[in-house]
Amino acid sequence: MKRHLVESSHVSRKRVFAVAALSLAMLAGLVAPPEAGAAVAARTFTLSTSPKSVSIKAGGSKTVRVVVKRGKGFTAPLSFRVENPMSGVVATTGKVTSAGTRLTLRADTTVPPQSGQIVVTASGGGQSRRIAVSVISAGGANASVAPAPTVSPTVSPAPAPTPTTPNPGAPTTQALPSTPFELTAQTFPSKASPGSQMEVTVSVVVPSTVAAKPDVRIKLTGLPPGATASPTELSTSSSGSFKVAFPKSLEPGTYRISVEGVSGNAAAKALTDPIEVRTTPLIQFASGESGTLRMTQGETRTVKIFSWGIAGISPVKFSTPTQIPNTTISFSPVNVDGVATMTVVSTQASPSLATNIDIVGTGATGTKSVLKAGLIIDSNGRSADFSLSSSFDE
Repeated sequence: MKRHLVESSHVSRKRVFAVAALSLAMLAGLVAPPEAGAAVAARTFTLSTSPKSVSIKAGGSKTVRVVVKRGKGFTAPLSFRVENPMSGVVATTGKVTSAGTRLTLRADTTVPPQSGQIVVTASGGGQSRRIAVSVISAGGANASVAPAPTVSPTVSPAPAPTPTTPNPGAPTTQALPSTPFELTAQTFPSKASPGSQMEVTVSVVVPSTVAAKPDVRIKLTGLPPGATASPTELSTSSSGSFKVAFPKSLEPGTYRISVEGVSGNAAAKALTDPIEVRTTPLIQFASGESGTLRMTQGETRTVKIFSWGIAGISPVKFSTPTQIPNTTISFSPVNVDGVATMTVVSTQASPSLATNIDIVGTGATGTKSVLKAGLIIDSNGRSADFSLSSSFDE
């Protein structure tokens, strides 16, 4: 026992000497301290899905895992939002954990034949990430013949093989049928401003029975007036991206871009989701927020605000001209493309009142939008008998 205590004491002294030596080496500049920048760069997150694409039957359902990979030091909670342009398909997210969530897709019995993309956006810690899930529905027996409102690819059937005209002295050849395919298109961000650029990503989709995807020549058509695409054409068997530049003279409104692909004798078309072109930021209360703060004197309340990513306008700077005696209003982060938190701190000297807080979002172009939040401060600690409705105003 005595020998064990002596050995433990000896080991402890060795550790103390080692720590002291390392500290002296760092002070002398022989050993570099860990770089803070590496930790900061890791404080982010990425999204992935499993599977990346699904095929759903009329009246059926499918589940997709949305996986969050967190960088070191990123611990902020995330909220998820779904953009679903598909007709007859309901998309919902389940319980949110630090590792992600589950996306559940349910198809009506009358769902039309279609293919498209459902986009999931995760926001938190002042950051926002998007990922798309490709969905193909076979259609129900009573489905409407009207095409889907957002992505409506069409596939031309491959013609039957026809023999070629024989040439004297040459072997007889026969034209081979081309592999049928479909196209899907995703824009990022989903909104833009005049004079900005947007990325359009196009993917080639083939039946699961096809071993190899065909090489498809793809181009964009039906661009907004004055808009240009780079490259003008690309060739891919999987996916590729175009950069679309919008002119400064482009009128605000909603536009859609056509995607056309050709491979041998097969061809397909698709439409992008509606592209909203704006000149002002788009801000709104985050999912689940009421937009009205109720508090008593000396309390603190918060509300989350979401800023949509708009090419040429984001990030948005939040501020407020509203001033309330003995009460502070702040935003974190101030500049954001995603979710920000407004914090209202009252004191015992704050007045009892019911008013609106003007939340101003200023874009990179200097244009502004205003979101109105209701604020109720009660001096007696009782709930007020009235409420204020929040509203959006440009």
